[in-house]
Amino acid sequence: MDQDHLALHQLLDALQQADKAAFKSGFAELIELTARHFAEEELLMDQSGFPATAEHKSEHARLLSEMRQIGQRVAEGKQMLGRGYVQDRLPQWLKLHVSSVDSSLVAHLQKSGLGDAGGSS
Repeated sequence: MDQDHLALHQLLDALQQADKAAFKSGFAELIELTARHFAEEELLMDQSGFPATAEHKSEHARLLSEMRQIGQRVAEGKQMLGRGYVQDRLPQWLKLHVSSVDSSLVAHLQKSGLGDAGGSS
């Protein structure tokens, strides 16, 4: 999980500096990376019997839906919305999500003997 979180942070940083063409492709990459990360986390939740799986998956689904909607606007050339999202909304969401929900998942994985799969948040 830590490696994925680091990759997400690095991509967010790169997007803040990206030109128009790089931002468009980078935002699409961000959606793909996020979806892949969420799928991996959700598999760990299912395998370990994480008690807050439904809530965690719901939060993932909500964010991915939001990202895809903004991604569509970015693909249409409306980058200001995407740039604001990358600069303000996503870093705040990621920080809160990692420090709260993901840290609970990591603690659960460690108790379940799957701690190496989860890393530390």
